[in-house]
Amino acid sequence: MLKNHQDYVKKIGVFLFQIYIVMTFFAQDVLLPSVLGTISLYAFVGWQIFTIMLYGRRLPRKRDYTIWYAGFMVLCLFSMIGSPETGIFTGTYYHLIVNLVLLSLIASLLPGTGALNRIFWTYSLTSGLFVLVLILRGLTADLDHRFGAELFGNQNVFAAMIMFAIVYTFWLLTNEGKGIVKKLILIAVIVLDYYALFLSGGKKYIMIPVIFLYLALLFRSGKPTRKHFFKTTFFFVVVAVFAYILMTRIPLFYNIIGIRLESFLNFLLGKGENYDSSDVVRLNMIRLGLEHWLERPILGHGFDSFKHYNLKMTERYFYYSHNNFVEMLHNHGIVGFAYYYGYYVFLLLRCRRRIGKDRKPNVFIIASVISLLLYEISVVSYFETNVQMWLLFVYLASTGELSKPEKGRNGVI
Repeated sequence: MLKNHQDYVKKIGVFLFQIYIVMTFFAQDVLLPSVLGTISLYAFVGWQIFTIMLYGRRLPRKRDYTIWYAGFMVLCLFSMIGSPETGIFTGTYYHLIVNLVLLSLIASLLPGTGALNRIFWTYSLTSGLFVLVLILRGLTADLDHRFGAELFGNQNVFAAMIMFAIVYTFWLLTNEGKGIVKKLILIAVIVLDYYALFLSGGKKYIMIPVIFLYLALLFRSGKPTRKHFFKTTFFFVVVAVFAYILMTRIPLFYNIIGIRLESFLNFLLGKGENYDSSDVVRLNMIRLGLEHWLERPILGHGFDSFKHYNLKMTERYFYYSHNNFVEMLHNHGIVGFAYYYGYYVFLLLRCRRRIGKDRKPNVFIIASVISLLLYEISVVSYFETNVQMWLLFVYLASTGELSKPEKGRNGVI
């Protein structure tokens, strides 16, 4: 009886988490009042705290992610000594606190429920419906600028949310979307989401889901054979060429993403002179960060210190380095870098323990970790909630949560 009651309480927690996910898309004061997002967050947090108080030690304990992130926060706290960034309940460190609380509660909720794929479905369907509503309301028509800032204050925030949803959609399409109706729904979501991503103008946000899909298909049958490697690679080269044609031949896309992509390619190849200024600025920030890191390579210059150094050197940009590797090295040195990325190695090593078991979690882990590493070349992600949530999902997959059918539904969404 107690076990059934606990399952019922956890199902309510999963439902509240799903509502929170929906509100992170819709409650942005354009479609729905932002206060609904706050209410959904507090409802989930409150319910999950109540659940922990009610059942305590009876809940499954899978805390490796929480312990790792808490340890990283302690490291950041100590590295504030000598850093110009000293605010604990303001600025970046406050984001770490919020992440730890939210993700710890999610980590206490999902184990044992078999609901991880259900969460992926929530992200997928919500993002597709969200973009469809934007189209029907005419918010994506006749654009002459990157789309998304109107909703989230920054087009990259919008693009990142859509990107993560596409990653989960690709996973469902290749592993969980059984039946023609489900596959058609997932394909429709992908088309809608990529339409939105093209309009956002974010190059990396377009590429990372494709890289994830490529890796997921490449390792789907275990270690790829040479034939499978060339077959999969050829398919994705064709897809990349087709996408490039769309971005450079359709005026709506070209004016937003196509021209930025051409500039980026010219920048990489050293052709021409009129590059996108953001590419030049980011490369300079990476150079500044690495040069300054060499002055204190072991412990770095302190938590969130790069933006202060960047402002001092440029007298203009109070930004982070737009590269998580550089940010870790500059702020925390080799010690912090090794601690943070040691967790990525830990996740990959867990795949070895799963040899001979269900292959799907291993595929998700490998595709996710490599995609995240590539993503972090151009973003600072250690405080980004959606990145940390993806890492949590990867950890839960490594414990077998991705293979479990949802309780009471036999795995059916």
